[in-house]
Amino acid sequence: MEEKYIHCSIFLIVGTLLIIASIKRKSYKMEGDEIDINKLRLFLAGSLALLGAILILIFG
Repeated sequence: MEEKYIHCSIFLIVGTLLIIASIKRKSYKMEGDEIDINKLRLFLAGSLALLGAILILIFG
């Protein structure tokens, strides 16, 4: 039972840090690019980690 909460807290911390890093990251756009792929990757990884934490809590 406690192992579920340990995994969930790790996912929450990592996901939150990844989303914060994606927001604070300087944007390096190539010519013609509308979005910075690296910022998008960080944000998506953080979102998936938060989703994983929610799924661990629900289905544990």
